[in-house]
Amino acid sequence: MLHRMFTFGVSFLLAWTPLTVAAQIDATTRAHRDLTAAFIVGGRVAEIAVKPGAMVKAGQVLARLDDALAMAALDLARLEATSDVAVRVARTRLEIARIELRRLKATSPGSAESQLAEADVNLAELVVQQAEGQQELAKARFRQAQVHHEQHTLRAPFAGVVERVFAGAGQVLADQAPVLRLVHDEVLWIDADVPTDLTYNLRVGAAVKIVPKTSESDVTLAGRVMHLSSVVDAQTDTRRVRLSVTHGGKLLTGAHVSLHLSQTVADTGQGPETVHAN
Repeated sequence: MLHRMFTFGVSFLLAWTPLTVAAQIDATTRAHRDLTAAFIVGGRVAEIAVKPGAMVKAGQVLARLDDALAMAALDLARLEATSDVAVRVARTRLEIARIELRRLKATSPGSAESQLAEADVNLAELVVQQAEGQQELAKARFRQAQVHHEQHTLRAPFAGVVERVFAGAGQVLADQAPVLRLVHDEVLWIDADVPTDLTYNLRVGAAVKIVPKTSESDVTLAGRVMHLSSVVDAQTDTRRVRLSVTHGGKLLTGAHVSLHLSQTVADTGQGPETVHAN
Protein backbone atom coordinates (compact mmCIF):
# COMPACT_ATOMS: atom_id res chain seq x y z
CA MET A 1 0.00 0.00 0.00
CA LEU A 2 1.30 3.24 -1.05
CA HIS A 3 1.17 5.66 1.73
CA ARG A 4 1.58 9.30 1.16
CA MET A 5 2.57 11.44 3.97
CA PHE A 6 1.43 15.02 3.88
CA THR A 7 2.86 17.52 6.17
CA PHE A 8 0.92 20.74 6.38
CA GLY A 9 2.62 23.89 7.51
CA VAL A 10 0.36 26.76 8.46
CA SER A 11 1.66 30.29 8.77
CA PHE A 12 -0.28 33.35 9.88
CA LEU A 13 0.46 36.92 8.91
CA LEU A 14 -0.58 39.30 11.69
CA ALA A 15 -1.56 42.76 10.56
CA TRP A 16 -1.71 45.60 13.13
CA THR A 17 -4.09 48.29 12.05
CA PRO A 18 -4.64 51.40 14.21
CA LEU A 19 -8.21 51.63 15.48
CA THR A 20 -9.65 54.76 17.11
CA VAL A 21 -12.22 54.24 19.83
CA ALA A 22 -14.26 57.29 20.87
CA ALA A 23 -15.58 57.87 24.37
CA GLN A 24 -17.63 60.54 26.14
CA ILE A 25 -16.95 61.59 29.69
CA ASP A 26 -19.57 63.51 31.65
CA ALA A 27 -18.30 66.49 33.67
CA THR A 28 -19.34 69.82 35.17
CA THR A 29 -17.89 73.26 34.62
CA ARG A 30 -16.77 75.58 37.37
CA ALA A 31 -15.56 79.14 37.42
CA HIS A 32 -11.88 79.84 37.02
CA ARG A 33 -12.14 81.90 40.21
CA ASP A 34 -15.05 81.77 42.64
CA LEU A 35 -14.81 83.66 45.94
CA THR A 36 -17.10 84.37 48.87
CA ALA A 37 -15.77 87.76 49.97
CA ALA A 38 -15.76 88.77 53.64
CA PHE A 39 -14.29 91.37 55.98
CA ILE A 40 -11.41 90.27 58.16
CA VAL A 41 -12.81 92.40 60.99
CA GLY A 42 -16.37 92.66 62.25
CA GLY A 43 -18.52 95.76 62.39
CA ARG A 44 -21.57 97.60 61.08
CA VAL A 45 -21.93 97.71 57.30
CA ALA A 46 -21.83 101.33 56.14
CA GLU A 47 -22.21 100.65 52.41
CA ILE A 48 -22.63 97.88 49.86
CA ALA A 49 -21.18 99.51 46.75
CA VAL A 50 -22.25 96.90 44.16
CA LYS A 51 -25.33 94.95 43.14
CA PRO A 52 -25.75 91.40 41.84
CA GLY A 53 -24.72 91.18 38.21
CA ALA A 54 -22.27 94.08 38.44
CA MET A 55 -18.99 93.76 36.55
CA VAL A 56 -16.12 94.85 38.78
CA LYS A 57 -12.42 95.46 38.27
CA ALA A 58 -9.62 94.20 40.45
CA GLY A 59 -9.21 96.55 43.42
CA GLN A 60 -12.67 98.09 43.07
CA VAL A 61 -14.49 98.85 46.35
CA LEU A 62 -17.24 96.33 47.03
CA ALA A 63 -18.37 97.31 50.53
CA ARG A 64 -17.37 99.37 53.57
CA LEU A 65 -17.75 99.03 57.32
CA ASP A 66 -18.27 101.95 59.69
CA ASP A 67 -14.68 103.09 60.26
CA ALA A 68 -15.11 105.97 62.74
CA LEU A 69 -13.13 104.31 65.53
CA ALA A 70 -10.51 102.96 63.14
CA MET A 71 -10.08 106.42 61.61
CA ALA A 72 -9.65 108.01 65.05
CA ALA A 73 -7.02 105.44 65.96
CA LEU A 74 -5.28 106.08 62.64
CA ASP A 75 -5.19 109.86 63.20
CA LEU A 76 -3.72 109.39 66.69
CA ALA A 77 -1.11 106.95 65.40
CA ARG A 78 -0.20 109.40 62.60
CA LEU A 79 0.41 112.21 65.12
CA GLU A 80 2.62 110.00 67.27
CA ALA A 81 4.57 108.72 64.27
CA THR A 82 5.22 112.15 62.79
CA SER A 83 6.12 113.90 66.05
CA ASP A 84 9.87 114.09 66.67
CA VAL A 85 9.72 116.37 69.73
CA ALA A 86 10.98 113.73 72.15
CA VAL A 87 13.93 112.93 69.89
CA ARG A 88 14.85 116.57 69.43
CA VAL A 89 14.66 117.24 73.19
CA ALA A 90 16.86 114.22 73.92
CA ARG A 91 19.43 115.25 71.32
CA THR A 92 19.51 118.81 72.69
CA ARG A 93 20.13 117.56 76.22
CA LEU A 94 22.90 115.34 74.91
CA GLU A 95 24.57 118.27 73.17
CA ILE A 96 24.36 120.35 76.39
CA ALA A 97 25.91 117.49 78.38
CA ARG A 98 28.76 117.20 75.86
CA ILE A 99 29.44 120.95 76.01
CA GLU A 100 29.60 120.79 79.81
CA LEU A 101 31.92 117.78 79.68
CA ARG A 102 34.32 119.55 77.31
CA ARG A 103 34.36 122.62 79.59
CA LEU A 104 35.16 120.58 82.70
CA LYS A 105 37.84 118.57 80.93
CA ALA A 106 39.49 121.84 79.92
CA THR A 107 39.23 123.52 83.33
CA SER A 108 39.45 120.62 85.79
CA PRO A 109 40.46 117.37 84.09
CA GLY A 110 40.10 114.27 86.24
CA SER A 111 37.96 116.01 88.83
CA ALA A 112 34.82 114.54 90.33
CA GLU A 113 32.77 117.12 88.46
CA SER A 114 34.39 116.00 85.17
CA GLN A 115 33.64 112.35 85.86
CA LEU A 116 30.04 113.19 86.75
CA ALA A 117 29.69 115.16 83.51
CA GLU A 118 30.97 112.16 81.54
CA ALA A 119 28.30 109.98 83.19
CA ASP A 120 25.69 112.57 82.23
CA VAL A 121 26.78 112.33 78.59
CA ASN A 122 26.50 108.52 78.65
CA LEU A 123 23.04 108.78 80.16
CA ALA A 124 21.98 111.42 77.61
CA GLU A 125 23.13 109.14 74.78
CA LEU A 126 20.93 106.34 76.14
CA VAL A 127 17.97 108.72 76.36
CA VAL A 128 18.47 109.65 72.69
CA GLN A 129 18.52 105.97 71.72
CA GLN A 130 15.36 105.40 73.74
CA ALA A 131 13.56 108.35 72.09
CA GLU A 132 14.59 107.19 68.61
CA GLY A 133 13.38 103.67 69.40
CA GLN A 134 10.04 105.02 70.62
CA GLN A 135 9.65 106.98 67.39
CA GLU A 136 10.26 103.83 65.33
CA LEU A 137 7.65 102.01 67.42
CA ALA A 138 5.20 104.86 66.78
CA LYS A 139 5.80 104.53 63.04
CA ALA A 140 5.15 100.79 63.26
CA ARG A 141 1.92 101.43 65.18
CA PHE A 142 0.89 103.89 62.48
CA ARG A 143 1.43 101.27 59.77
CA GLN A 144 -0.58 98.82 61.85
CA ALA A 145 -3.39 101.36 62.22
CA GLN A 146 -3.34 101.90 58.44
CA VAL A 147 -3.79 98.17 57.83
CA HIS A 148 -6.58 97.95 60.40
CA HIS A 149 -8.38 100.89 58.81
CA GLU A 150 -8.00 99.42 55.33
CA GLN A 151 -9.60 96.20 56.60
CA HIS A 152 -12.86 98.15 56.90
CA THR A 153 -12.96 98.41 53.09
CA LEU A 154 -13.68 95.29 51.03
CA ARG A 155 -12.09 95.34 47.57
CA ALA A 156 -12.34 92.94 44.64
CA PRO A 157 -9.24 90.72 44.56
CA PHE A 158 -9.83 90.04 40.85
CA ALA A 159 -12.04 91.21 38.01
CA GLY A 160 -15.35 89.41 37.79
CA VAL A 161 -19.11 89.45 38.23
CA VAL A 162 -20.95 89.90 41.51
CA GLU A 163 -23.04 86.76 41.64
CA ARG A 164 -24.82 87.34 44.94
CA VAL A 165 -24.91 89.81 47.84
CA PHE A 166 -25.48 88.40 51.34
CA ALA A 167 -25.31 91.54 53.53
CA GLY A 168 -26.91 94.98 53.57
CA ALA A 169 -26.16 98.47 54.88
CA GLY A 170 -26.70 98.78 58.63
CA GLN A 171 -26.22 95.08 59.27
CA VAL A 172 -23.72 94.14 61.98
CA LEU A 173 -21.35 91.43 60.80
CA ALA A 174 -18.95 89.19 62.64
CA ASP A 175 -15.47 88.86 61.21
CA GLN A 176 -15.31 86.47 58.23
CA ALA A 177 -19.10 86.68 57.72
CA PRO A 178 -20.02 86.34 54.00
CA VAL A 179 -20.69 89.65 52.26
CA LEU A 180 -20.95 88.70 48.59
CA ARG A 181 -19.93 86.13 46.01
CA LEU A 182 -17.58 87.15 43.21
CA VAL A 183 -17.07 84.96 40.15
CA HIS A 184 -14.65 85.16 37.24
CA ASP A 185 -16.19 82.94 34.57
CA GLU A 186 -14.78 84.14 31.27
CA VAL A 187 -12.58 81.08 31.53
CA LEU A 188 -14.15 77.92 32.98
CA TRP A 189 -12.42 74.91 34.45
CA ILE A 190 -13.54 71.33 34.05
CA ASP A 191 -12.29 68.57 36.34
CA ALA A 192 -13.03 65.06 35.15
CA ASP A 193 -12.09 61.56 36.26
CA VAL A 194 -11.07 59.93 33.00
CA PRO A 195 -10.44 56.19 32.53
CA THR A 196 -6.70 55.67 32.54
CA ASP A 197 -6.64 54.05 29.08
CA LEU A 198 -8.06 57.24 27.59
CA THR A 199 -5.38 59.46 29.09
CA TYR A 200 -2.27 57.99 27.49
CA ASN A 201 -2.73 60.07 24.34
CA LEU A 202 -3.41 63.27 26.31
CA ARG A 203 -0.77 65.93 26.90
CA VAL A 204 -0.85 69.26 28.68
CA GLY A 205 -2.00 71.82 26.12
CA ALA A 206 -3.82 69.23 24.00
CA ALA A 207 -7.23 70.19 22.60
CA VAL A 208 -10.34 68.33 23.77
CA LYS A 209 -13.80 68.62 22.22
CA ILE A 210 -16.43 69.82 24.70
CA VAL A 211 -20.16 69.53 24.00
CA PRO A 212 -22.67 71.24 26.33
CA LYS A 213 -25.61 69.06 27.38
CA THR A 214 -28.25 71.41 26.02
CA SER A 215 -30.88 71.33 23.34
CA GLU A 216 -28.42 73.07 21.02
CA SER A 217 -26.53 69.92 20.15
CA ASP A 218 -24.56 71.66 17.40
CA VAL A 219 -22.62 73.78 19.92
CA THR A 220 -19.08 72.53 20.42
CA LEU A 221 -16.15 74.12 22.17
CA ALA A 222 -12.45 73.43 22.33
CA GLY A 223 -10.92 72.98 25.75
CA ARG A 224 -7.26 72.71 26.65
CA VAL A 225 -5.69 70.23 29.03
CA MET A 226 -4.18 72.14 31.94
CA HIS A 227 -3.19 69.28 34.20
CA LEU A 228 -2.95 65.50 34.16
CA SER A 229 -2.77 63.76 37.49
CA SER A 230 0.31 61.61 37.87
CA VAL A 231 -1.60 59.29 40.22
CA VAL A 232 -4.15 56.69 39.13
CA ASP A 233 -7.13 56.08 41.40
CA ALA A 234 -6.77 52.35 42.07
CA GLN A 235 -10.44 51.83 42.85
CA THR A 236 -11.83 53.43 39.70
CA ASP A 237 -8.78 53.15 37.41
CA THR A 238 -9.13 56.82 36.49
CA ARG A 239 -6.93 59.90 36.40
CA ARG A 240 -8.02 63.43 37.26
CA VAL A 241 -7.81 65.71 34.20
CA ARG A 242 -8.31 69.46 34.36
CA LEU A 243 -9.27 71.45 31.28
CA SER A 244 -9.81 75.14 30.67
CA VAL A 245 -12.25 76.53 28.14
CA THR A 246 -12.88 80.07 26.92
CA HIS A 247 -16.55 79.86 26.05
CA GLY A 248 -17.60 83.31 24.83
CA GLY A 249 -20.87 83.12 26.76
CA LYS A 250 -21.83 79.69 25.44
CA LEU A 251 -21.37 77.95 28.79
CA LEU A 252 -22.51 78.64 32.33
CA THR A 253 -20.75 77.90 35.57
CA GLY A 254 -22.00 74.56 36.86
CA ALA A 255 -23.19 73.40 33.43
CA HIS A 256 -23.11 69.70 32.49
CA VAL A 257 -20.91 68.88 29.51
CA SER A 258 -19.50 65.89 27.66
CA LEU A 259 -15.80 65.53 26.94
CA HIS A 260 -15.16 63.72 23.67
CA LEU A 261 -11.98 61.70 23.95
CA SER A 262 -10.46 59.12 21.68
CA GLN A 263 -8.19 56.14 22.25
CA THR A 264 -5.97 54.57 19.61
CA VAL A 265 -5.64 50.78 19.91
CA ALA A 266 -4.19 48.05 17.71
CA ASP A 267 -6.66 45.96 15.68
CA THR A 268 -5.36 42.43 14.95
CA GLY A 269 -6.23 41.16 11.49
CA GLN A 270 -5.51 37.56 10.37
CA GLY A 271 -3.53 37.28 7.14
CA PRO A 272 -3.89 34.57 4.43
CA GLU A 273 -3.23 30.95 5.34
CA THR A 274 -0.46 29.23 3.38
CA VAL A 275 -0.45 25.41 3.13
CA HIS A 276 2.63 23.45 2.15
CA ALA A 277 2.36 19.75 1.16
CA ASN A 278 5.24 17.29 1.15
